[in-house]
Amino acid sequence: MKIQYLALILGISMMSVSYAQPNMGQGMSSACPYGMPPGQCKMHGPGMHGMRQGMPYGNQPNPQAQPSQSNDQRTFINMPPKAQQLMRQEMLINLTTLTQILSFLAADKLNDAAEIAETQMGRSAMGKHRGTGMGPGRFMSQSMRQTCFNMHNAASEFAQTAKTGNTTQAYAALAKVTATCVACHSTYRTR
Repeated sequence: MKIQYLALILGISMMSVSYAQPNMGQGMSSACPYGMPPGQCKMHGPGMHGMRQGMPYGNQPNPQAQPSQSNDQRTFINMPPKAQQLMRQEMLINLTTLTQILSFLAADKLNDAAEIAETQMGRSAMGKHRGTGMGPGRFMSQSMRQTCFNMHNAASEFAQTAKTGNTTQAYAALAKVTATCVACHSTYRTR
């Protein structure tokens, strides 16, 4: 059972990258995954290659391996500091939620995984900061906003799939969620 769990975890990691990367035979002009417009996929930039270069010693960054902004080919999204802070808080919640989802899946608690996915990451979690005037979505480009919507949509689809009780399909649906995270982080930056 532990080996299967590990294989599924590794499968998610491998699937996430494969979902997020464009088909190299088609070039960058082909349609991007999850609604990103053609030409907006920048999976070839520093966000994808050498992802582990910045963390050679556990979680301590190696400043020499960090890409400079002048070499960063991702699209810059200009956001006020408060909106950046709110967006980073949401991403931390998303990361924590993904960890909880994986724990629930490992314990065969698919209904619990479905519930937390929908309430924390799904469509029902959208627009939490809309009334503040600093909601990150108002500062995003249309393509970035669409990528974020696709993540929320994929989380809701995962929740529906998990409720069926099919663990294999649930992991496949979860890979689509993490693929949108990879696609967004590989394409956009706020600093």
